[in-house]
Amino acid sequence: MNYPMINRWNLSLLTLFFSLTTYAAYPEVPPLPPASVVSINNTIYIGGDFGWGRENISDGRSVEPITGTNPLTAGNIVTLNRRSLQGAAGRLNVGFNFNSYVALELGGDLWEEGKYRWNAYDPDGVPITDIEATRFHGVQSNYDADLLLKLTAPLPYGFMFFGKVGPAYVWSHGDPNEALGTVAPIIADAAHYNSHAIRPEAAGGVGYDIDQYWSIHAQYLFLWGKGSSPLKSGYVPSLQQLTIGVQYNFV
Repeated sequence: MNYPMINRWNLSLLTLFFSLTTYAAYPEVPPLPPASVVSINNTIYIGGDFGWGRENISDGRSVEPITGTNPLTAGNIVTLNRRSLQGAAGRLNVGFNFNSYVALELGGDLWEEGKYRWNAYDPDGVPITDIEATRFHGVQSNYDADLLLKLTAPLPYGFMFFGKVGPAYVWSHGDPNEALGTVAPIIADAAHYNSHAIRPEAAGGVGYDIDQYWSIHAQYLFLWGKGSSPLKSGYVPSLQQLTIGVQYNFV
């Protein structure tokens, strides 16, 4: 049986035939999409977050006898024990996009009230036996206002990484007089406090551009506190949030 000769010319024509038919069926292989760069130059945006928050309050112990008007506790020693210092947290913000990479953001954060317990001891370290005098359930409230520089790194398919850093003016309020089932007497002047300070704050996360107007994101935020114990004047706890949020650009 005779077969047609297959030489280099026949192979060249065969290769060209398959190339043309492949191109006709698939004229272009789509490349990886470019990094998402939505045109938001010189625009204002608003946003909101909601999720989980925690107040990193340290256990503390007074080194001097406490003051106050209650005869059961005046002149005794107080310690603080953490009880439930985590719960809901949220954030609202407004910002200005200089371009797709740099923005300046003004915002405010709020943490759900945390709870802690006070225990009172006499100067010799013996617990006071009156339960209404020894187990005080206090609350801790925290909120802030901040001004953050926001940097964004666009990624393919509409995703992005972002980071924020800047100062925050934080208010911290501690009230030892929320008792379990009743109102406890005031045990110490220093225990009922309102502290405020300017502290550093940073955040970071990942986001996704739905379109040039709307985007969604997940974010972790941390605020550095001040002081080592709520029993000391000027104390502000370290605060953190893990939230999901949405942003709208006024394009």
